[in-house]
Amino acid sequence: MKSSGDKAERKDAKDGDRLKSGSKPSEDASDEAKDATGKTAPGDSADQERVRNKNKAKTSDQDRAGDDTHRNATSDQARGEVREEDRQKAEQVRSKIDVQVRDRVRETAFRGDVRRANRTDIRIDIGVRLPRTIEVYELPPDIIAIAPAYRGYRYIVIGDDYCVVDPETYVIVDVIPRRGGDRNEYAYRSGGGGARIELTNDQIELIRRETRNRGRTYDFAGDLEVGIQLPGEYAFEPFPDTVVQEIPVVRNYRFVHVEDEIAIVAADEPDVVYVIGD
Repeated sequence: MKSSGDKAERKDAKDGDRLKSGSKPSEDASDEAKDATGKTAPGDSADQERVRNKNKAKTSDQDRAGDDTHRNATSDQARGEVREEDRQKAEQVRSKIDVQVRDRVRETAFRGDVRRANRTDIRIDIGVRLPRTIEVYELPPDIIAIAPAYRGYRYIVIGDDYCVVDPETYVIVDVIPRRGGDRNEYAYRSGGGGARIELTNDQIELIRRETRNRGRTYDFAGDLEVGIQLPGEYAFEPFPDTVVQEIPVVRNYRFVHVEDEIAIVAADEPDVVYVIGD
């Protein structure tokens, strides 16, 4: 029979071999005792348990942060917020389509069957990013023939608006309302509120000329652009009859001189819908 002293000597010798190879006898035993799920095994040390709990907490925090980012992005889409870079890109595309071409697109776009979104609770406006849950479709060849600048983009009809969409970013680069005003100008009210107006260069020059000496001129801190809300103390002016006779669509709009520019707003709200530069 082996004595207890022999057993102790063999254990010491084995531990010594492990130390020479860089292993720790007590931790090796603990590691071997872990089960496949990574849960604490009876041989685990308290330090190892704390490390694992800390790593789990860090992963949970990262998951929550990812969820928050997704929720914020979804919330921004629901509110229809427009990023400056998206608006600029959309306007670059839209600037290639004049009013006459857009009218021809409207005449063709709603003929026959069109693809419609099953939601209408989304703000429709230039530069808005659509939710990825909305499917967009290839533009018909007859639309591309009328407006070659739309090549490579897709479309979806939401409510009464024919939306031209960048398939990579889901940014709306143009909107063709089903119902227009006169042939060369029209306005529409988007789902997110506010109105938008179309003006030709000749109409813009007419407005500049006929409103030059009408109303006060105000200073403004910041960039004057579509979508911002002007201070309530501004005195908005109705368009003179000489303008309304030539451009009937502005009948329900008002204007105000802001430094060297003219801001146009809807009659019932102070949000800028059009800016005529200096």
